[in-house]
Amino acid sequence: MMNNLSTDKFDFNLVEKTYFKYSYKKFTIIVLVAFLLALIIPRDIYSLRYSELRILWEIGVKATMILHGFSIVFSFINSLFTFLEFCETKKWNYLWFILSLIPILYWSILLISN
Repeated sequence: MMNNLSTDKFDFNLVEKTYFKYSYKKFTIIVLVAFLLALIIPRDIYSLRYSELRILWEIGVKATMILHGFSIVFSFINSLFTFLEFCETKKWNYLWFILSLIPILYWSILLISN
């Protein structure tokens, strides 16, 4: 039985098809929502810290750390892609570029001020 992934019968046109269309506007909104959730969740669950539901507080704290980490990483990636797209199309839209930089700017200002 022949493997379908062998190079002699592999259709390389499948690789070139895009099933996911990148939109920096949608990705910026997703990053900002994740960042805002990471800011809001700790304030809402702080009352659970000294209650019987402490496990929810611990899960919430870890979830916010993960959300902050992902929002910073994806904010950098999205800002880079946005900048490269603006350079390529010569259509500068500073609003989306600055919005995608908000998590990075927030943490850099927070770290510099301390």
